[in-house]
Amino acid sequence: MRWLKTGLCLILLGFGLAPKLMGQILDDSTKQVFGPETTAYTTEKHIKYDDPKEYAVDTLIDDKHRYSYMSRSSNTMQDLGNNGTAIRSLYYQVPEVIGRTSGFGSFDLYMIDPNDIRYYDTKSPYSRLGVVFGGNGRSLVDVSFSRSDSTILNVGFDFKRITSDKQVGELESRGDHNVLATIYDIYARWSPGKYQLLVNFSRMRHQQFESGGVMPLASGSLDNLFVDDSANVWLNNAESEEIRTHLHLYHQYQVHPLFQIYHQFDHIPQKIRFTDTDLSSDGPFFDQFLISETETEDASSFETVRNELGVKGLHKGIFYNFYITRRDVQYVPKYLPANGFVKEYYLGANLRYILGSQNLQFQGEAQDGGSYKLKGSFSNKFLEASYTRVQYDPSFLSNDYFGNHREWHLNFTSPAADVIEGAIKLETENIKFYPRIKLTNVNDHIYFNQDKLPEQASGAAQMFSPELSFNWRFLRRLELNVLGVYTTVTGDAKEVFRIPEWLVNTQLSYRNDIFKGNMELQFGIDTQYRSSFYGHDYDPTIQQYFLQDHFNIPDYLLADLFINFRVGRALLFAKLVFANQGMGLPGYFTAPYYLGQHRVFDWGLTWQFYD
Repeated sequence: MRWLKTGLCLILLGFGLAPKLMGQILDDSTKQVFGPETTAYTTEKHIKYDDPKEYAVDTLIDDKHRYSYMSRSSNTMQDLGNNGTAIRSLYYQVPEVIGRTSGFGSFDLYMIDPNDIRYYDTKSPYSRLGVVFGGNGRSLVDVSFSRSDSTILNVGFDFKRITSDKQVGELESRGDHNVLATIYDIYARWSPGKYQLLVNFSRMRHQQFESGGVMPLASGSLDNLFVDDSANVWLNNAESEEIRTHLHLYHQYQVHPLFQIYHQFDHIPQKIRFTDTDLSSDGPFFDQFLISETETEDASSFETVRNELGVKGLHKGIFYNFYITRRDVQYVPKYLPANGFVKEYYLGANLRYILGSQNLQFQGEAQDGGSYKLKGSFSNKFLEASYTRVQYDPSFLSNDYFGNHREWHLNFTSPAADVIEGAIKLETENIKFYPRIKLTNVNDHIYFNQDKLPEQASGAAQMFSPELSFNWRFLRRLELNVLGVYTTVTGDAKEVFRIPEWLVNTQLSYRNDIFKGNMELQFGIDTQYRSSFYGHDYDPTIQQYFLQDHFNIPDYLLADLFINFRVGRALLFAKLVFANQGMGLPGYFTAPYYLGQHRVFDWGLTWQFYD
């Protein structure tokens, strides 16, 4: 019960200090000129596509306890049971890039995307400090700083660090890491008039100290794996690492409001490595040894150089954009010869028409190799609808690989997909009701099979996913949120898509302002339900999730208790993760023999400064 005592002490301490903090803030508030009202940001897409929007900095307490990448995604992802581990979507995702990619994407979510970087109008130095202290050696640091020294220049940086200690197996001491990741970016925006320049550089080093999952017990019992000291892991000397950098530049010049020219440049080197320094102890995990039986040192690198040149313009709600792109890509596995850069050329267009609340958009891109992407969408106050058609190149990894435990040389054809989505938006003063439907058809899908080898499906699979999002505010201060997704898969290739039939998230919360409005709080319970399914297993040697037929991941219902509160400009949360452990559910699995997070106490703080 140590976690409970610690949590109660922290919460009581917060309330005990509240009057003193509030008094200080009230005294200072009469002297402070700058704050959330004078600070706003925009992103590159609004500048590039002439859609001027500015957003206020986030000062809301809503869902501050949902700090993990899994909870931010509404639990629609699959990971290895610990924050920061290799992660994938449970649902089919249309690829953003239709050309050749590396195929290594299990850590993509943790990299900072240039489209997500915030360019601020701060009027004063702005900084934000966020820290999370999770139970059992899990933590997250999220720091941002931005400064506008005039009306034309903004510079800043973001820094994130994820540390997660091992939760199972032989734990040497505190600091025996399962995940260690450092991600940062630096950026600048210069807009002296008709010319605008945005430039940023980001870097990620993501280390995952592999376990291979827990070993099955001789008794075959799954419940006993959740008992302390019962679970042993397969790997104790294995590590995966990805180092990725991204240099991004975008600049534009306005010749006339109807005619602007722009150029975009991206340079993205990606280095992937898997090592195991002692195969004498870890050897039983691996199927074969092709290079060495004593140690593994596999590595691959991938590099992208992309240049886009385009024209655009806006007039009375009509926006146009036409562009040409050259993309040079290179893939170099350690034990295969380098083949030099592959050159890809693209033509693309973006069109948008806005009349009142009516928004009609078209996006199209075609590659000289035959791949293409088309998307049309329409939205207004009550309706959203879109259709996407895409054909894309196989990844380098799916075609060629050679390492200590895997080898293949294949030649796949281009997969294709069609996606139709529609949603109705119904809102009253206290109720928001958003039914949504998604129909997906995928042809010739490329996946990793039960033998951990790439394979191409013969035929098509259809996924039907109705979804319901519901929000109800009642009795003045209570709020109920529900997200439910049902999925069924049909077609000749249905067996290559493993998706839980049901995914349901709920939140019941109470909110109020206390201490004469100087403290705002929200507390309640989050639950998530996922039905049983033959979820993907994970191969650390190639950082890939793959199909399996031996382990049906049992269904589970998890409950988290939380409290979020704001004192002045400080946002705090406390959270009891998996509060219902032991109440008919000893534990759960996120992947075959990868244990989900057991009950722990987490808390965190976000503090923003405007001077």
